[in-house]
Amino acid sequence: MLVFKEMLLQVLLVVMPLFLLELYPCRNKTPERLYDRLAAYCAVSMVICVVFALKFNYEISFDMRVLPYIVAALYSSRQSAVFITLLYMGMRLMTMGPSSGFLIFLIANLVMISVLFLFRRRFRVTSVSGRMGIAVFIIVISCVMQVVGLLSWWELAGIPVQAWKGFFAFVGLFSLLKVVAIGMMVYLVENIMEKRRLQQQVRDISGRYADQAHKLQQLVDGAPIAFVAIDREGVISVVNDEALRHFPRHSKQQLIGKYHQQIADFYGFDIKQTYLHEAIRGHEVRSRLCDHESGTYVISAYPLYTSEGVFDGAVSIITDITELARLRKEVGHMEGLSLVGRMAASITHEIRNPMAVIRGFVQLMRERPGAASEVYLAVIQEELDRANGIIDDFLSLAQNRVVERKDTDLHLLLNKLQPLFMAEANMRGHTLHYRLADSLTLLSLNEKEMKQLLLNLVRNGMEAMEQSGVLTVETRETPDAVEVLIGDTGPGMSEEVREQLFKPFFTTKQGGTGLGLAVCCSIAERHEGTIRVESEPGAGTIFTVRFSKTAQSLTAAARSAL
Repeated sequence: MLVFKEMLLQVLLVVMPLFLLELYPCRNKTPERLYDRLAAYCAVSMVICVVFALKFNYEISFDMRVLPYIVAALYSSRQSAVFITLLYMGMRLMTMGPSSGFLIFLIANLVMISVLFLFRRRFRVTSVSGRMGIAVFIIVISCVMQVVGLLSWWELAGIPVQAWKGFFAFVGLFSLLKVVAIGMMVYLVENIMEKRRLQQQVRDISGRYADQAHKLQQLVDGAPIAFVAIDREGVISVVNDEALRHFPRHSKQQLIGKYHQQIADFYGFDIKQTYLHEAIRGHEVRSRLCDHESGTYVISAYPLYTSEGVFDGAVSIITDITELARLRKEVGHMEGLSLVGRMAASITHEIRNPMAVIRGFVQLMRERPGAASEVYLAVIQEELDRANGIIDDFLSLAQNRVVERKDTDLHLLLNKLQPLFMAEANMRGHTLHYRLADSLTLLSLNEKEMKQLLLNLVRNGMEAMEQSGVLTVETRETPDAVEVLIGDTGPGMSEEVREQLFKPFFTTKQGGTGLGLAVCCSIAERHEGTIRVESEPGAGTIFTVRFSKTAQSLTAAARSAL
């Protein structure tokens, strides 16, 4: 029984380095440093195993120092493996002492060490089961060499053969314990190292997560947009520096962890009127404009959900556009002033011409009174009408101009204008084609403005064509709109020209005012309509005037209500 206790003590001593490695790992968590620390603990274990060695008959002692040696030599760096080998051999030489079996045991240990270093490189790259197999193989070699050495020594010492049976039964049991213990040690070392690797990975991931979280917080705090987030219980969880401007009597630490209701009560506003409250109820609020005495803001609020789709809180995003709104207002004011200046310059230029003609004919009437005055007065009246037409064009650009409208059949209006179109076409050598639909829904229109719109578009089309051109006037009706199409076979327009076609004062005609199409666009918009241009260089141009029946009906309903 005492022998078994001492054997178990040896087993505990050889696994002691593993407990020490678990309890006192080195600060540097790299595997190389951990393995060297394991080698140091194994060296201590070797010394203690020798101290508590089992004493047997014939002055033979047994211990398991070879187990921590094998583990240390296989796992540690080359320098540590050489050092632990020298320590092991030194202890072997000291404990064997001068005897007839000295050389035999020395050769046996050298064979075991040679096998160990031969398999050392393979041990470091193989799997856990492979490592356990290599360690068991080395300890089996050690046990076999030990038995061979003992047999040789016993023969030299002349010990009776009858004493061998019980002795080698003990040796067999002791060797079996070594095999089991070395397998257990390798398994435990791998578990400990895997645990260390996982811990290091967790620390690395946690460190990276903390760094990313810190960077994200810096980004959120540095953003010129206010963020306020609450959890599912209504507790404020995230507030950035920009948001603190809206809570001047609280710091970030004071806000985080407080209920949204508490902050609302403190600042005296109804929480149910906030967009964040809407987001808590699952409603998404996008880009709501809010004018406040402190500025102009765009506010959005969104509910937050987990990856499983479970509600997890809400976030409110507040963008201060006070400066942008002010700049936009100033730019609009400057554009208005610029437009007024351009209109004034254009009016001056356009009206100066008929005024100069009128002045010249008035002087002639003074200098040459008589029958020619009738001719002069006709010219003066014509020029006055021309000046009045220019002024009417400018007045037509007023978007808020109120005109009288009534239900009108576009076909009747086009038929009235057909003689004028035909006369214009004959004068220019063009062909006019009418392609009218069977019938059209009545529209609420101002007949005078519609005539001006259609005349401008038809004349523009004819002026764009050379002789023998074809101008087509077509009408059609869709479920939601009535359309008038005016197409010509002229040279067409580039994309750059199309983009600026309806801007005031833009013209491609020599001597044109650049107001005709701008007036047409203004008239169409006053009648809930749009004008679309389809044109390519060399492929002619089609102007499509589209009147929405839905918008027309809404406008008619509004007039009826008034």
